[in-house]
Amino acid sequence: MPEKVSGFHINKFIAVQQYNTNLAIEQYKSSKKSTSFILQTICRKKSMEDTNKAGYDNIHKKTLLNFNY
Repeated sequence: MPEKVSGFHINKFIAVQQYNTNLAIEQYKSSKKSTSFILQTICRKKSMEDTNKAGYDNIHKKTLLNFNY
């Protein structure tokens, strides 16, 4: 997770759930006033019964897309 990156802080966190996939949009703002959006595709839930948990099937299968504005 990019929370350890110096010069960046979390500005906004939006979580959207569509079907069995969680799409998490994390907005970071650097010291240079540029904004980065990291779209994090989370794998299908292991347990469909527990709707409060958004666990990863495998954390290494996460897809990170970086958009710099």
